[in-house]
Amino acid sequence: MMKNTIILLIIIGTTIASYSQSLKINLKGDWPNETITEVSYSRYVKEYVITKSNEKLIEVNIPDSIVQAILQIKVLQKNQELFSKKIIWEDKSLEIRLEGSSSKIQATWLQDSTNLIYEKFTKKRDSLQNRIKTLQEITRFYSDTTGGFYKKVENERDRELFNLETVYNQFYENSTGKFVENFIKVSKLSMPNNKSSRLDQSQDIQKDFFLYFDPMQPAVVNSYLYKDKLNEYLWLILEIANESKSINENIVNHYLDQFLIKIINNEEALIETSEYIRNYMHRKGLDKVEAYIDVNYIATVCSAEDNIDLQRRLENYNRLAIGKIAPEIEGITNEDQFVKLSKIESDFTVILFWASWCGHCKESLPKIYDYLSSRQSTTVIAIGLDADKISWEQEIKNYISWKHLRGVLQWEDPIAINYAVYATPTIFILDKNKKILGKCKDLVEIKNIL
Repeated sequence: MMKNTIILLIIIGTTIASYSQSLKINLKGDWPNETITEVSYSRYVKEYVITKSNEKLIEVNIPDSIVQAILQIKVLQKNQELFSKKIIWEDKSLEIRLEGSSSKIQATWLQDSTNLIYEKFTKKRDSLQNRIKTLQEITRFYSDTTGGFYKKVENERDRELFNLETVYNQFYENSTGKFVENFIKVSKLSMPNNKSSRLDQSQDIQKDFFLYFDPMQPAVVNSYLYKDKLNEYLWLILEIANESKSINENIVNHYLDQFLIKIINNEEALIETSEYIRNYMHRKGLDKVEAYIDVNYIATVCSAEDNIDLQRRLENYNRLAIGKIAPEIEGITNEDQFVKLSKIESDFTVILFWASWCGHCKESLPKIYDYLSSRQSTTVIAIGLDADKISWEQEIKNYISWKHLRGVLQWEDPIAINYAVYATPTIFILDKNKKILGKCKDLVEIKNIL
């Protein structure tokens, strides 16, 4: 029996206008309770809800402006995804039957050949790509490159690479002139030859990325492929920029330019994509990349006067830029001594934001302490963002030579706000004049500055 099962249909297309097209979804079998149909559309990296329904036979009106598009059907129960299927839309009408239950759902196209082609293609492609990646990993980690086993695996990988290329060529040739051609082309990835490092492999893939993917192609811009390929590109460039477990943010910026320059003349695409990338880099803790995107892209198309968050971020970048005098810090230490940043006489001053509850801090601070303790004329002010005084007092016993302050309001503490701190550890290094030399998050970056 079916009651309120959620089928989420994401329609990726263009501006909504009149309706003379329809998609019919026929639910067959024993469906779970509490199901409903939600219809949405997506543009660039955002999705928008159109309508909802709780019928067993669902007819979705597709805007006439959407001549060719990608639809995505999701079957949900209480916001839990049970099934997901992407559909190529290029006809006036289409019907799909979903049979089964929450444990197994089978989709059947009732009058469509395009989706059958795409489904067959993706199954063969995914199977071959997964096998190639497995063989690639074996050859990359196998030490004896001259042995018989290595050669056997290498030959098998090369054979599957040839098979994958054959699959692409066959389906691409059969789809020439059809809408499905766009998605087969975009799905093509460069599968690099066996190299000594993952870096070499990632660089090979990045070189060919835009041979198959045009960010401004209409079939891509208005489909899930835009966001998927953007995420794929961001992952690739972070792999390329990974140097000794630390990300070279200048390299990331270089490769981001290569993507964003391709959409620079489309303001809507540039704003939404730049904001998405900035948030992505924020979650990764890549402050310099975040600032680069804000200053060089978002601020060029958005007015800071109308965007309070952007205005605040730009003010932080300016106040905490390299070469600027660090904001004043003063307070009473754990030893009841008054400390004021501007009065410290030392060749270098390190301002370190941390917390007793921060697992990464517990791992990295002992190494940072040992290194900084070995340096002459270096003073450390450690600000613990701790509401719990007992935990803070217990932890600072491990770092007795540092000057300790406690930010009881944590992220909302005035010092943390003044230094735009949103992650721990966050470290600022100052020269003897209290000018900012750099901002760091680990020992590797500290050694690069001191």
